[in-house]
Amino acid sequence: GIAGNDPLAERLLRAHGTSLREEGHHICAHPSSGYFIAASDEELQQTCEYLYDRAMTSLKQVAAMKRVSLPDLRGQLHLPT
Repeated sequence: GIAGNDPLAERLLRAHGTSLREEGHHICAHPSSGYFIAASDEELQQTCEYLYDRAMTSLKQVAAMKRVSLPDLRGQLHLPT
């Protein structure tokens, strides 16, 4: 990959990809192909689903550690339903 085996370069690349996504750019990523700009709505949707699933996994862990249900945590975080 672009960053090779340099952990600092990899962190910087991930941070830059995150920044671009937060600006609304259609930045996708896959372990086998690295970062790329979505060439289709399908690629963008796959990335959005991956990010959503990753976020939900984290929220489930938070709910478990706080010993609250995910819907209760959702209310505490004021997330849309």
